[in-house]
Amino acid sequence: MSDDDKKQIIEEEEEVKDLNGPLDNRSCTDVIFLVLFIVFLVGMGVITRVAVLRGNVDLLIRGYDSYGNICGKQNEPIEGIELSGQDMTSKPYLFYLNPRDLATPAYVKAVCVDRCPSQIQFDLSEETLKYCLYGTLEEDMQEGVNCPNMPVFGAVAILFRCVPNTLMNHVKSASTEATKISNSLGDNPLQTAAAEVETGRNEIVYICLIGIGFSFLILLLIRFLASLFVYVVYALAIVGSIGGTTYLWVTWHKELTFMNSLNNTSGDMNSDAIDDMESNVEALHTYSIIATIATAILLLVMLAMWSRLKLVIALFKEASAVVMAMPLIVLQPFFTLIFVGGFLIYWVVALLFIASCKSPQHVITRDGVFIEYVDDQWNERAFWYHLFGLFWVTQFLIAIQLMTIAGAVTAWYFTRNKDDLGWFPLVTATYRALRYHLGTLALGSLIIAVVQFIQAVLAYIQAKLEASGNVVASFILKGLMCCMWCLEKFLKYVNRNAYIMTAIYGYSFCRAAMRGFSLLLSNAMRVAAINTVGDFCLFLAKLVVIIVTGVIGLEICKTDQNLKIDAIPVTIGVVFTYVIAHVFLSVYEMIVDTIFLCFCEDSSRNNGGDKPYYMSDNLKEFVETSEKALEDEKTKKEEKQALVNSEE
Repeated sequence: MSDDDKKQIIEEEEEVKDLNGPLDNRSCTDVIFLVLFIVFLVGMGVITRVAVLRGNVDLLIRGYDSYGNICGKQNEPIEGIELSGQDMTSKPYLFYLNPRDLATPAYVKAVCVDRCPSQIQFDLSEETLKYCLYGTLEEDMQEGVNCPNMPVFGAVAILFRCVPNTLMNHVKSASTEATKISNSLGDNPLQTAAAEVETGRNEIVYICLIGIGFSFLILLLIRFLASLFVYVVYALAIVGSIGGTTYLWVTWHKELTFMNSLNNTSGDMNSDAIDDMESNVEALHTYSIIATIATAILLLVMLAMWSRLKLVIALFKEASAVVMAMPLIVLQPFFTLIFVGGFLIYWVVALLFIASCKSPQHVITRDGVFIEYVDDQWNERAFWYHLFGLFWVTQFLIAIQLMTIAGAVTAWYFTRNKDDLGWFPLVTATYRALRYHLGTLALGSLIIAVVQFIQAVLAYIQAKLEASGNVVASFILKGLMCCMWCLEKFLKYVNRNAYIMTAIYGYSFCRAAMRGFSLLLSNAMRVAAINTVGDFCLFLAKLVVIIVTGVIGLEICKTDQNLKIDAIPVTIGVVFTYVIAHVFLSVYEMIVDTIFLCFCEDSSRNNGGDKPYYMSDNLKEFVETSEKALEDEKTKKEEKQALVNSEE
């Protein structure tokens, strides 16, 4: 850093000695990265435009036959292929002559048909003729050459493809048939899961609604009863984890006893019913073991954190005051989800067009010359560019949310008279982020996107190596992916602190990150005592919501006699509940982090005397208690060391 830069920083520090909220006098930061981001977005737009002009999504959606004809469409002729360019509007479904070869490198012949076979056909016949290559005469039918291999199984139309029941694991397309498990199909995980989801769709909806209700209840508890929230979460986590684990073991024992009694009394019981019961018992046993291990670890961690509950209470009182002053702040993630969802829709549609940019290629086989659409280099490069865009844009939208929350919370913290905060602090924070700091957000999101992109590349290489059987290289790549995952978590934490410092001072990304990191280093004990415990308490809140929802979900599923494996709908409902709880409580996580960094900045600038603190009385009391405890511990260590020295 040059002397001029140091002088400029000193001058800027002098200007903000009397900090009173986020600085209004700020300028645009990291503009070059904003320009780079805009150029990248233009590149995505150009690629999408080219893909729309070159591609044909119907190639992927409807599929094409062996002569390049898209099923269900009027086609243009392909040079050198006599049977191309046909009108297939009356034949919307694609039928593979030998679908078993789809998993092999062999070329699989296909034709467009007006309907899929409804029942199994064992021999070549006039009915089979419609599933042979075009122009085949009945007397020229040859199995495996111009006609399908026998037998031809009944099939269902999935995405305009005739998928044999055997390959679809016998999943029926009609909802009334989805819950029936045919005796001739055998036990298959995919079939069972699909049937259970269809049967338990009402239970899944009920479980999801219960999860949303408990998430709102946790928010209300945090908002109005911060102290009670911490103790209730701790108590519920202890009772819920022990009770939930006990419930799983009791349920497993009951199911196991019931199954054994049926086996002893009903030797001729339906084998499929026995298999379903065994699957349910096995799933319950696995969940019970996992829950026991998780409960033991959780109780040990909670025991270690018990002495720091007062710190958590002081911190959550501040967070609750923020939410009470700005209740709309909890809805911020939903606005982000809307924008991210809209972008994902665009991204998926553009990806389909990119993937459909294929060129027809002649495939010469012993049975004739056919057509296969293949990717080219442009297609592959466009995909990787588009994938990087997914990471960068989504992280950019999330960064806007983080800086908006940080700006609103810092405005609240550094306003002595909260009545002067104004009606729309969130709007003001959003305006500052969009007006001055899009470049900073672009740089921060770019860093995360690069790490995520490297992880995607490593995952792609690992998949290739596993297919080739290179175990050593695959193991090394897994280690690299683990390191990149840790790096991503660390950089996200640095980014959050950088956004907070930018929200306060209007710093550029690098300077904000350095300032935030230095504050954390100078307050290392407080980081451990406040930030970690606060995040841990929010994690416990999520855990409570999940445990309670899961237990209630199990009881709901027991009332449906048609459900054979309760774990499937409960798992789906619990995953959805976790996502909802995470969205709600992520706001509190950012509020806690922001208050903590504001507190560090407040402590470094003020002394509580001639320079009064901005922090509330609750936080002051906590600071005094914490510092006194540290001094007492230090004194005890010094006395102990002095005693040891005197004995020597």
